[in-house]
Amino acid sequence: MKRVVQRTIDQQFFPVSPGSFAVGSTIPFDCYIKRFNGYAIVIKAGTVLSAELLAKVSRHQNCFVQQSERPAFKRYHNEHVKAGEEKAVEPAAPEERAVPGAEQLPEALKAQEGVEAKIALLYATGSTLLKGCFESGNEMLPMAELTGFGETLSQFIGEEAYALEQFLKQMPPAYSDATHSLNVAVLSGVLGRVIGMSRRQLEEIVMAGLLHDIGKLRIPREILNKADTLEPDEFEKMQDHPLFGTAILKKNRIGNPQIAAAVRFHHEKRDGSGYPEGLVENQIPAAAQIIAVCDVFDALTTERTFRSAYSSFEALMLMKKEMHDQLATRYIDGLIKLLKR
Repeated sequence: MKRVVQRTIDQQFFPVSPGSFAVGSTIPFDCYIKRFNGYAIVIKAGTVLSAELLAKVSRHQNCFVQQSERPAFKRYHNEHVKAGEEKAVEPAAPEERAVPGAEQLPEALKAQEGVEAKIALLYATGSTLLKGCFESGNEMLPMAELTGFGETLSQFIGEEAYALEQFLKQMPPAYSDATHSLNVAVLSGVLGRVIGMSRRQLEEIVMAGLLHDIGKLRIPREILNKADTLEPDEFEKMQDHPLFGTAILKKNRIGNPQIAAAVRFHHEKRDGSGYPEGLVENQIPAAAQIIAVCDVFDALTTERTFRSAYSSFEALMLMKKEMHDQLATRYIDGLIKLLKR
């Protein structure tokens, strides 16, 4: 199984400047940042470097590459970065990022050569769209764009030939509400395809994944961004976000009962320890159980302010061994099989 994020210690690394990388290039080696007592992958080998990703990496003074990859780094640097031209990476202005909107996305995908280029375009459009939703604070969502993107994404997932690893390469290492929502939608859709969901069911679970955390629009930012453990009253407030999400769906006239149920119940646990209603076992809709598994997996494999990321192997083993009473093991096993392909 290939790891999404790997925490590594006791290996030799050498530092490189973020200016050592070129936008649009594909790096043939893993790039790390220092994290607590070890190192964590921030860019995985095979990733196509976008301006946005390099802007995030540039927040660190240095990145690190394993000594064993020094020849590969030198070849990459000689090919993509001329001597003496290294410079700090600056974020691209929004108007300079040629990211198609949801309406233009189907035609833009047709113009792409190769599945990885298409996935990169899907991620660019989806993350931009969701970032706007979460950062605007406006509960009146751009439903035409969200619906159009959800249909395009679910159609791609249902019809295209791809490996899950190709999607995982596009998932940023650091957590944000926007990319987490997109990741959960993708993982849920891919898992839904494997278990034989119809096209309509795929559209529903992808849309539910995109919107499963939309209720966080009503959670104070100081709670959402808190680096320390939440106080009991803060955690109680956080537990309201599935109900807030259901209300926001209704406010935007999203009446599909499957989408609403998946959003409302994605934090329910099979042993009854979840919220908001303490449902057990098969009282929890299947779509909500799928989203719950993908939600936990993505949360564990992304960097957070309070901990480093787990590798995909570590996350799945933790879920399998310690959360089997809470999460549907058949869907955990489905992810394991997908990642082994």
